[in-house]
This record gives sequence, structure tokens and C-alpha cells, in this order.
Amino acid sequence: MDAIWVLIANSTDASIYSVSSNRRKVKLISHLSHQESRLKNEALITDSAGRFKNRPAEIGSSYERAHPKEHEVEKFAKEIAHFLEKGRGSHAYIGLIVIAEPHFYGKLKQNCSSNTQTFIKFHIPKEYRQYSEAELRDQILINLNHEMNMIFT
Repeated sequence: MDAIWVLIANSTDASIYSVSSNRRKVKLISHLSHQESRLKNEALITDSAGRFKNRPAEIGSSYERAHPKEHEVEKFAKEIAHFLEKGRGSHAYIGLIVIAEPHFYGKLKQNCSSNTQTFIKFHIPKEYRQYSEAELRDQILINLNHEMNMIFT
């Protein structure tokens, strides 16, 4: 299919749009949400760290404490990457434009295969999630015209 996918994502929400080669049709393909990323670290901790005793006077943690919120961000990036992998495998797009803040983009890219990474043509380090769906469609057509021209040609 001659379409570009535009992923607009942050650590809690992602919308994937398909833009036709004539750039007249912007269609929402999927909206993914990860509510756990919205929770505070304390709400994500279900158990305390395991304890061990080295010497009578020394007590320490049996593992380095991970940041629960960062773990949830990683899980969501993997979920999105899996969706992009499936789309690439079914030839649903010829290029990707990713709009995400740099930290989340890095997590996403880490979780994409090298094949899918080659389809990422542009990264725009912005936060667009504050717009409504209609506004997002307009933003895609207005602000990404140059990028789409480079992919379609």
C-alpha cells in the first residue's frame, strides 16, 4: 500500500494515522493507551525489594531497585513497536513519521527491529497529544507536507 504512517506518541498514549499518497485522506489506524504509565511510582510498587544479610551488620537489597514508571514506559514502547512491526510485515506503509519527545522516541527505537527502524524517515521531537483528533489530522496535513513529499518521491 502506498501510505505513510504517522505515529504521534508519548509515554501514555499513541495514535497511528495512515496518510494516502495523494495526501487527501488521513485515517486513524489505531489508538493505543497505557494507563499504568500515568500512575505514580508508589502505585506501581507491589512488593518491597528482597533482602539478604551479608554480614551481621550489613543488610542490603538483593537487586537494584528499578524505577517502576520507567519500566511501564518501556512496556508501552514495546507494545507500539510490536504494532509497527506487524504493519511493516503486512506492507501497510512505505515510511514512518514519528512525533514523540526524545526520551520516548529513544525507547521506541530501541524496541523496533533494524528493518522497522529503516522505515522511520523522520522524527519530530514534539508533543502533539494535547490536540483533538480533528486537530491532529489538520496538523498532519499542514505541518508534515514537506516530509511526506520527500517520502512519496
